[in-house]
Amino acid sequence: MAKIRVIIRMFIREPESTASLAANREGPFDGLFKMEGTLKKFEIFSIGRIVNNHDEIKIEIDEPFREALDGIESFSHANVFFWFHENDTPEGRSVLKVNPCKNPENPLTGVFATHSPLRPNLVGMTRCKITGLDRQKGVVFIDEIDALDGTPLIDIKCYFPPDDAGETIRVPDWKRRRPK
Repeated sequence: MAKIRVIIRMFIREPESTASLAANREGPFDGLFKMEGTLKKFEIFSIGRIVNNHDEIKIEIDEPFREALDGIESFSHANVFFWFHENDTPEGRSVLKVNPCKNPENPLTGVFATHSPLRPNLVGMTRCKITGLDRQKGVVFIDEIDALDGTPLIDIKCYFPPDDAGETIRVPDWKRRRPK
């Protein structure tokens, strides 16, 4: 069986509106996944931004997406997905190994086994404690996040604790050397 090389290109762009997103879809994924030979294109839309300054940490949701916050107040935590936009360069995307936690004492490790912002696809994720909500303004207040001020927001997913919480979780020794 012949191997097919698939390249996934991901980029952030601001949608004109949720209506324009829906209008561009011919089916559930048409318009999102388009095969052109062996190239597969993939679009991710910014739905807001992260505010992370000295005064406050919050997520600002763009107006067309604020309705998606319905029910979020029932949760204490959420997984917040964002785009490491400052590393969106050919050099940043080509890094495949790093010293975890930027500590040269840690072994050179593949980026998929780290939380490095340097990676082929620049998706970041932090589980955040929700500390407040202003639904009218589309603002979710959070305790902390591993993202810079102005970072594009790509998704929020409510957090459910794992059913297998009693299961042993394994982590590498360098995790203990992480700076506080």
